[in-house]
Amino acid sequence: QNRQQQHFEQRPFDEIEFVTTAPCMAEQAHYSQILAQYRQALSELSPETQEIVRLHHVEGFSQPEIARKLDKSLSWIEKSIAKALTHCRNRISDIDY
Repeated sequence: QNRQQQHFEQRPFDEIEFVTTAPCMAEQAHYSQILAQYRQALSELSPETQEIVRLHHVEGFSQPEIARKLDKSLSWIEKSIAKALTHCRNRISDIDY
């Protein structure tokens, strides 16, 4: 291990300082608009695809786990996620990071 890793591992989590900056009102409005567009795009997907996206991106299930859980092929799950992401990207306008 390098010295930096050793130092980090020795520090208790509650002693680590986090630096955050609050977004300005314009940024908050911009991100709220993007979030609304994502929600709309996700609502346009089939209920089954919404479930797959939720399991993968919200609950952290792997694609093979989702395939087993829903009794679908891994390929079908992979394609469903890819199509959902493509749909969302196509529906989101004016994303300027």
